Amino acid sequence: PVCTRDSAPRWCQESWCFVDAENCEGTVKSPTKYFPAVEKLYFSYGTCVASGSSNSYTEWTAEDIEGTRKLIGLLEGYTRSARFEIEEIFKTYTATSSANCSIDTLCPCEPDCVYSHDWKAEMNFWTVGWLEGPDGNDSEKARAQCLAAGIAGNYHGVVAKEADSDFARVGYLYFGEQATGAYAQWPQEDACTWGLDPRFRPWYAAAATGPKDVIIVVDVSGSMLTNNRHVMSQKAVEAILDTLTWKDFATIILFNNFVSAVYKDVLVPVTDSERDAMKQFCKNQQWAAGGTNFKSPLRKVFDILHTSI
Repeated sequence: PVCTRDSAPRWCQESWCFVDAENCEGTVKSPTKYFPAVEKLYFSYGTCVASGSSNSYTEWTAEDIEGTRKLIGLLEGYTRSARFEIEEIFKTYTATSSANCSIDTLCPCEPDCVYSHDWKAEMNFWTVGWLEGPDGNDSEKARAQCLAAGIAGNYHGVVAKEADSDFARVGYLYFGEQATGAYAQWPQEDACTWGLDPRFRPWYAAAATGPKDVIIVVDVSGSMLTNNRHVMSQKAVEAILDTLTWKDFATIILFNNFVSAVYKDVLVPVTDSERDAMKQFCKNQQWAAGGTNFKSPLRKVFDILHTSI
């Protein structure tokens, strides 16, 4: 169904064939989701190079600025097809259909994951894996698994078309689910120690909100000592910073009787180095002392906005 829509992914127009994975070297092959009862059934685009199928990355690196424009269009097509896949599953999902939503796990990854020197981790390049999220009821978790299983088929198509034959070029495909915090990824990787919630990762927050201006205002008065709220508020600030990217502009205001500390008087892009500096700024501050005056920090917010525009 993805190939019947406008802006269909590129693989829809190109040649492919089923291959014997054990006797197919020097090209990328991916498992098909359309015949789940057939074990080890793989397909490949790379075996059909003579028919016009090719790796888009190779084309991009061989071209000039026009190649970059093509790459952007290609990525938009892949993103639209993934969105369509997820929306269709969400729309047609029932408790009965969840029984057919099988997908490999990211914890554990054994015995299929082996160490890759290029990726510096234990990987399985032949499948997508998922992690159940920390939130949600049983029904929501089952639906999240179906969404992950659906996107897995889409990711296999992207990998079959775009990956290099020896998987030396590192590049991930991610999926995060809002209701439960479930996560899916190509390639499969051992994630038992990650403690991952994708909703707090910058790639997820950036996709969900777009570029934004953020002024973090925190009460650091003496009352914050109650129930260790000063510790929780500092952790909350760091968690917010971890969701921001270079496309986001931000600063930090701490207040008690007055504005006790300001990171910068103007909004700054949250690059990796800037984020590290903001975290260090937080560590150097007093987080529980004095009274509470809300007027001063609110005035400071408007001053910063005025200066930043």
